[in-house]
Amino acid sequence: MIKRFLILLIVLLISLPLYSYELKQGDRLKIVIQGVKDFSDIPFVIQADGTLSLPYIGEIRASGLTMEEFNEIISEKYNVVFNNPEILSIIIEKAPISVGIMAFSQDGGELVSLPQGSTVVEALAAGGVNLRKASLSRVKIIRADGTVVKVNVNKLIKTGDPVLRKSAILNTGDIVYVPKKFLYLDLQTTLQIVSLVSSLIVIFKYFSVE
Repeated sequence: MIKRFLILLIVLLISLPLYSYELKQGDRLKIVIQGVKDFSDIPFVIQADGTLSLPYIGEIRASGLTMEEFNEIISEKYNVVFNNPEILSIIIEKAPISVGIMAFSQDGGELVSLPQGSTVVEALAAGGVNLRKASLSRVKIIRADGTVVKVNVNKLIKTGDPVLRKSAILNTGDIVYVPKKFLYLDLQTTLQIVSLVSSLIVIFKYFSVE
C-alpha cells in the first residue's frame, strides 16, 4: 500500500499544474487514503449536478473547485473520520468538451465531442469537414461569451506556432465556423460554366458571321 501511495505521489508531483485546473462534471478522479482499502482502485466521477459521492463522508460538491480547493475540503472532512489521514487525489481523465461545427457543407451544423485541450484542427477532423473546399485561413471560433477569434488553420498546421495553437484551443460551448474557398468550383458548377461559355462562343460566332 505504501509503495502504491509513493507512486501516486510521484504522479502528483509531475502533475502539479493540474492543481489550478477547475473541476467539471464528467471528470474522473482517483482518491487514495493511506491504509483505507475502500479507495484502492475506484474511479470517482463528478455527476451532472456537480457532486461526487465519497465513502464515509457522502456527497461533495466538486464542480467549479480547483484541485487544490477540492483536496483541502476532503482532507478537512476525512480528518473527522480518520486520525490525520494522508490523502492524495488526482485527475485520471478530464471530461470531454462539446463543440459546434458550422461548415459550408452542413445544414444546421454538427455537435462533436472532443478531449479537453483539443484545437480547431481536431474539431475539423471530428466534424468531417472537406478541407479541400474549406478556406482554412479564414476559420473563426465563436466563443460561448460571444467573442470571435480568427484562426489561420493553414499556418497552424504548417508551423505549429504555440501562440497560435493556444488561441485555437476549444472549450465547451464554442462554435467553429468554416467558410468555403472563394474560388473553389465543384464539378457540377464547372460543367455549367463550360457550357455557358461554349454557348456564348457559338452566339458570338453567329453574330460575327452576320
